[in-house]
Amino acid sequence: MNIKKIKNRVFEEIGINKYDFFVSAMDYINDFPDIINEFYTDATEISSGEYLGFLINGGWDNEDETAVYISEYDYLNNVEIRVYFSYEEILQYFLMYYFKNIHCYPDMIAFIEQEFVNYTNYIGESKKYKIDLDVKSIFVRDKLRDFLLKYNYESNKYNLGIINFKREAINYWDKDILKLFFSYLMGKNILKNFLNGKNEFFEKEREKFGHFDERELYFNIMSKGDKNIIFYYYTGYKNGKIYEWFDRKKYNNMMSDFILEKEIKTLISERFKGKREKENVEIISKEDFLKELQVIVTAYENIYNDNEVREMFEKYKQKLSFKWNINCYMADYQIKFLKLIYYRNFNIKKLIYSNKLKRVKL
Repeated sequence: MNIKKIKNRVFEEIGINKYDFFVSAMDYINDFPDIINEFYTDATEISSGEYLGFLINGGWDNEDETAVYISEYDYLNNVEIRVYFSYEEILQYFLMYYFKNIHCYPDMIAFIEQEFVNYTNYIGESKKYKIDLDVKSIFVRDKLRDFLLKYNYESNKYNLGIINFKREAINYWDKDILKLFFSYLMGKNILKNFLNGKNEFFEKEREKFGHFDERELYFNIMSKGDKNIIFYYYTGYKNGKIYEWFDRKKYNNMMSDFILEKEIKTLISERFKGKREKENVEIISKEDFLKELQVIVTAYENIYNDNEVREMFEKYKQKLSFKWNINCYMADYQIKFLKLIYYRNFNIKKLIYSNKLKRVKL
């Protein structure tokens, strides 16, 4: 396959700017936590498949100190297009992408931010290239990030402890599906879409060779009686597990902020096993669902300074209450109808039996 290297005039060469090219690669490969995982180490690369889609390479190249590039494979024309980035540039794009999609990874915030810190430290120590940026100061200034981290604090402690110390695979049984769904609603306009009646959500749908391949993230919410059922799918959980993590203690500068060593010893793998009937399905009463939703509505209102969402929530509650009353009425009506049929049949049988007795007497 021929290689076309692009370091300047990116838009003129491929028709889109560098950041949009970066986003296309990230969305197509899927799974941001896995992409950022030890991206700072030498010869690191992650792809969507051989000669398919994109590849992100963050490795060392003796001929080029800034050998960070993203490849797009044009398999029809047998060309690999490589777009090169500086260390600061790729870091900036990672940060922009992270904040835009943070509602998709709310229980991995501590891990992702740990990897950002590790990236700046590693580049400075191993490649002798100082990145003059305090990423921690950027994180703490973001309101949405601050809320999601507090809202998913226990999950972040759990995941960070498992990843850094136990180094076991994380699967659906380790995930708090309720928190994940309500956190997802904090994405721009997603909560509004839900309150307006949308019940199915997905992120980053991908095609290969013109056919549907997979989605990175998927939620489906269904009602049944007085319960809400939340179905959850994440592309990272293939074959029942998420990733095989590597040891990153050398560059770990954030653990003490989240979890202590004595707490790590108490972590139980597959913590939600036995609490759900199915590993990726959560069932919650509508009453509890509304209580949790109210927390999200308040946070959304404050973070986005949105004056409409409160009124939308009140209308949603009224609609939900109306449906519940109708369902209860119909259920009560059905019970009464069945009782009427039963007693009617019983009386008919009684009448027939009585007539039979009269005939015998005659």
